Amino acid sequence: MRFLLRHRSTLVKVTLPLLALALASTTTAQPTWRFHLAFEDGTGARDTIWMVYDTSATTGSDSNPQVDYALGEGAVTIDQSTFNVWTWNWDEDSTDTHAFPYSWYPIFDGTLIDAINWVPPMTIRWDTSLFHAPYLPFTQGDINHAYMDGNYFFSTPMMEVKAGLTC
Repeated sequence: MRFLLRHRSTLVKVTLPLLALALASTTTAQPTWRFHLAFEDGTGARDTIWMVYDTSATTGSDSNPQVDYALGEGAVTIDQSTFNVWTWNWDEDSTDTHAFPYSWYPIFDGTLIDAINWVPPMTIRWDTSLFHAPYLPFTQGDINHAYMDGNYFFSTPMMEVKAGLTC
């Protein structure tokens, strides 16, 4: 206790700048970036899934499942009688959001997308203007390709993939 009393001014000199640094770091954090994939089947039925990057996002694993409920990764109810698109969270439950930490940007690798009760042709749209957000780790043009892979993307001739807006 005597040590603390004798070194009180030193503690204040060190503590105040650290506190200011901590507050500045939290107030200048990157905003959440949300990217959607909008699906529309041949009947006009629509559904959307979201890819989210956020500084608070966690990465789960089979041995350490983590779900970012605050970012929307919680379970969603799937109506088995209508068109639905979903992805999976680490609780092995359906969700319409997959969250990633910014350190993973621009990777959406491992995002499995499932759909039920859809009628061909399926159209997938997204808004490429979202890649112009000034707080993203890469500038527009650094990412110049994307690919989708899966059973229906190659075995179903009536699959159409479109960018919603051009750069």
